[in-house]
Amino acid sequence: MYRSLLVNLLTRAEGHDRRDEAAIGLAFARLVDGLGADLVQLYQDEAAGRLSESDRQIVLPALERMRNVLRRAHRRTLTLRDTLHKALNAAAPSAS
Repeated sequence: MYRSLLVNLLTRAEGHDRRDEAAIGLAFARLVDGLGADLVQLYQDEAAGRLSESDRQIVLPALERMRNVLRRAHRRTLTLRDTLHKALNAAAPSAS
């Protein structure tokens, strides 16, 4: 789901004009908030022993890498487009 959202947002960021900048920023913020909420739920599921082995080994680390890239977006001089590319690569390095 997050990969699809990132691809959609990246497509918008690559082809946007100045009028769409605020909408893209808002969509980016919603994506980061949703990712954070999903990670909290995964951590709770893991603590309660409800997280599957594949989610623990694959999904959780991928979402953490994606979150780490997106969380640093405001501190870097990267464009939103470049940040989104990095987040996609962090989630699935082999699926470019």
